[in-house]
Amino acid sequence: MVDNLNPEDLRSMIRRDRRYQRAESLLKGTWASLDFQEPFESSRIQMMDINFAKRLVHADAVRQVVYRFDTFSDTQAFIQKFGSHLSHDVIKQLKEPFL
Repeated sequence: MVDNLNPEDLRSMIRRDRRYQRAESLLKGTWASLDFQEPFESSRIQMMDINFAKRLVHADAVRQVVYRFDTFSDTQAFIQKFGSHLSHDVIKQLKEPFL
């Protein structure tokens, strides 16, 4: 099912680059284990991280997924766990499909 990913996402997944690592860590609930040593990398969770993570889930490209973002309760659990890494705008965007 990985063929559902666009070329940029697929390339990122194959290379397991930083963009992929960020999205995968959201899905597995391991954000705290990421090393943020790069000078301009944000330790805040961005909406682009979440959107890529959602595409990875939809393509069934990641194993052992903890957060799928497909139900309100799952999304709320994600917000509760990672709330300190989320801006108010990102939280609002996460809840929007369920309102």
